[in-house]
Amino acid sequence: MKLSTVKKIKTNLKIFLDIFLLLIGIFSLFTFILVIGFHLTKPEEFFVRFVIQIIIYAFVIEELLRLLTLQNFAEHLKERWVELIITFLLLIEIIFEKPFQQVIRTIFPLLSFDQITLLYLIITQLTIFISGIFKLIRHSTAITRLKVPPGAILSISFATLILIGSLFLVLPKASATGVSIKYIDALFTATSAVCVTGLIVLDTAKDFSLTGQIIILILIQLGGLGIMTLTTFFFTFVGGGLTIRMRLMLKEFLSPDTFSVIGSLLKKIVFYTFVIEFFGFVILYLSLGSNIQSNHTRFFISVFHSISAFCNAGFSLFSENLMSPLLQNNYLFKFTVSVLIILGGIGFLTLNELTSLKFFGKRVQKIKYQLTPTTKLVLFTTFILILGGTILIYLGDVRSGVLGSDTFSRVFNSYFQSVTARTAGFNTVPIEQLSVFSTIVLIFLMWVGASPGGTGGGVKTTTFSVTILYLINYIRGKERLEIYNREIDIETIKKSLVIVFLSIVVIFLGSAILTILEPDKNPLNLLFETTSAFGTVGLSRNTTFYIGDWSKFVLVWVMFIGRVGVLTFFSSLFKPVKELNYSLPKVHINVG
Repeated sequence: MKLSTVKKIKTNLKIFLDIFLLLIGIFSLFTFILVIGFHLTKPEEFFVRFVIQIIIYAFVIEELLRLLTLQNFAEHLKERWVELIITFLLLIEIIFEKPFQQVIRTIFPLLSFDQITLLYLIITQLTIFISGIFKLIRHSTAITRLKVPPGAILSISFATLILIGSLFLVLPKASATGVSIKYIDALFTATSAVCVTGLIVLDTAKDFSLTGQIIILILIQLGGLGIMTLTTFFFTFVGGGLTIRMRLMLKEFLSPDTFSVIGSLLKKIVFYTFVIEFFGFVILYLSLGSNIQSNHTRFFISVFHSISAFCNAGFSLFSENLMSPLLQNNYLFKFTVSVLIILGGIGFLTLNELTSLKFFGKRVQKIKYQLTPTTKLVLFTTFILILGGTILIYLGDVRSGVLGSDTFSRVFNSYFQSVTARTAGFNTVPIEQLSVFSTIVLIFLMWVGASPGGTGGGVKTTTFSVTILYLINYIRGKERLEIYNREIDIETIKKSLVIVFLSIVVIFLGSAILTILEPDKNPLNLLFETTSAFGTVGLSRNTTFYIGDWSKFVLVWVMFIGRVGVLTFFSSLFKPVKELNYSLPKVHINVG
């Protein structure tokens, strides 16, 4: 047979296998949804198991047949290593069915083998599908020519994940009662999870089943890491690397100084996330001790709260949040949560610099010279906000009894509320019982939020600091803004001022609409809920739980804008305009 004929046969076989694999992926997805989302009768369960076996055998046969199309085994191994691992595991399962199932059940006692097998298949199909999309984007000149603003891509990505999450949460098995929840509640919960906010209209512990809680946890993790981070990480390892266009786009979200190291930085971001969450899980698990008898429940609670805290989400598996009687005197649990919140809030770029510090050696620079001005400003502002918030909240409620009965509990609870107001949403005291003064302090902290590149929202610590420093400079009549022996460029100052202004507009409009929709609610509480939504905080004065559907929809939008970034959101609505090459006579307008 001629070489050209062999190549043509291999090419046609590869096309056929790609189409066949797509069909396997579609059947896997629908079967997975049936298993985790619906209550099936015995005949239906039998039929689904039969379909699962067909899918497993079809997938393994497809991957084995694909070996006949190989041109280069090393290249095939590099491109399809995930699929090969899945195939290997499924082959073991087919050959050693009973021992393999026993091992899987031991490792994952909360999931059935069928669910785990389907999960393998779903991950594989999503991997193949996304990889194909990425390769299409890389090689399609038509798509490359589309000048979509980076902000629009980010907004669409978050919106897509929220939509998918809401559809999963509306499945009957996601609800504790086995009956589908209202779609607006599913949409609100999915938005709150993806935007790592923590505002709830349903009790996470009581109204959602284990399946629903796992879905919420996955949405929190995806939303906390960020869609662009995960997409680019996937692109780096599966899609064949980063293009120049993608690096330029990611530079908008990370830092102008990270262009050359974006690939390695993304690896570190994912690494830091899982390492910190793992250590957080271990400490939380140990701190629970004998308070929770079931090891499985204790395990899941620890995992859930570690991820929720680091991602600054504020979702809790305790109906009373961290005020639960089980955690009343468990200060180790609460302190660990606060540390996770801080680490998630300071930003991945800051974490990267802190973990790269060198302390020993003859030529090692002093620490202050190893850190960039951005990191120094982040650390300084974070410290001042936590300390200042702690002092002010303590002074605002030291006599009310809300913070505790002894000095230690009052100081600790003041510290915790100061930390959690910076976009986390956990609470150790009833927020609705705090004084008006403490409430205003929390509103301010929620508005400022976390730091750039972190898992939180708000206008960001650096934005707030640059704005305040510029205002002080302007009042003093000083033109240049200098920090740490560096001058801040005028574009950064203008960007900070625009973000501050737009954030006030969003909070004002959101609060104003809520006062119309909820005339029976306290206006201060509505302002608090709106700011909490914008800052993706999740603290509540016991108001969000009782608002109407239209009010929920308003908060959904505020949460969404707060997560993608107020400037990113509004810039994605307009096509960039080029400045024309001329200048007009300047005019003086009286202001102030």
